Amino acid sequence: MSKPSNPELVNRIRELVLSKVETGGSEGLTMRSLAKELNVSAPTIYYYFKDKSELLELVRDYALEELHTTLENAVLSKTKPSKKLEMLSISLLNWSKEHPELFKLAFDKPNFSIAKDLETSDKYYGTYMLIYEIIFHGLEIGEFRKTDPKLASHLFFASLLGLAQHTFNNNFDNRFKTDATALIAEFHKGFIRRYLKKK
Repeated sequence: MSKPSNPELVNRIRELVLSKVETGGSEGLTMRSLAKELNVSAPTIYYYFKDKSELLELVRDYALEELHTTLENAVLSKTKPSKKLEMLSISLLNWSKEHPELFKLAFDKPNFSIAKDLETSDKYYGTYMLIYEIIFHGLEIGEFRKTDPKLASHLFFASLLGLAQHTFNNNFDNRFKTDATALIAEFHKGFIRRYLKKK
């Protein structure tokens, strides 16, 4: 027997969890505290979500989709693959600074194993796949030199995540805490020169 639908309540729960994670992280989040704020009983929350992990998975999905949409929109304004990679880098870094807790929730414990289905691939590897498509296109049109696009995409993605994590942990040189544009420019220039630029 299926559960009776209450999309309004489910949406209220999602929005509250999203707000809590954004402002204070996920560590102190409990089903009981959520129920109290929503003025419902704890069993009501459990009726729709089996545990805290399932609630956080909902927010993680939202974060990944939101980030992917942001990055897709950012690269639309550029035609050259190298410029698309630069815009993607800047946008990802800015998003991680604006939403540090969501970024942490989405990427703190990434799983880089091969996805078993397209839905999983779209959900967890959207950013990587976007990078791969840009690099592959750069190879197709001859802007980038011949290289393994999977290797280059993996290195670019992993390096970019590392820079973003330093951003929300405030580990940058003080010059870059508020504006990391110069840092991204150097990262991008160095990566393109090392792995993609034609000799």
